Amino acid sequence: MSVIVICPDHENTPKGGVFVFQSMYNGSMFSPSQKKSFAEACVTSAGTHGEALAAAYLEKNGYTVLARNYKNDRGYRVGEIDIVARKSKTIVFVEVKTRVIATESELSTVLPEANITPAKLRKLTRIAQIYLAHHALRNADYRFDAIALWIDEMGTCRQLKHMESIFF
Repeated sequence: MSVIVICPDHENTPKGGVFVFQSMYNGSMFSPSQKKSFAEACVTSAGTHGEALAAAYLEKNGYTVLARNYKNDRGYRVGEIDIVARKSKTIVFVEVKTRVIATESELSTVLPEANITPAKLRKLTRIAQIYLAHHALRNADYRFDAIALWIDEMGTCRQLKHMESIFF
């Protein structure tokens, strides 16, 4: 018996986002390792897909994307910024949060941005300072934005919320 599970497209998922599991265990559709592997791939895939949708949204709205998944490459790894963009003369550091939803009612009950914690904001601040220093932009105007996306199981964006200047 084969079970087909569809996740949003991502280069690291087999067959372009389509998982085919063979039932190999009596009475059990998935083994524990298959469940874990599927869940990890879907989270990674949904997040990467959400970041691609967010980058396209920013470009469509007059931003220039300067970097995606920026992390410091020397010394202690501080963290990662999903998208670094520029609008006019302002550098914009964007945290993207994506949630896969099954029903329209989840649009109002599942808040992706709720996962942007104070600890995450501190990491964003540190990595942003490294980015600015590395690119000789210490005196540039900058801000932190967040983009929350809700996508369905097929990877279609159901809603996107862009929050500018999430903290100072």
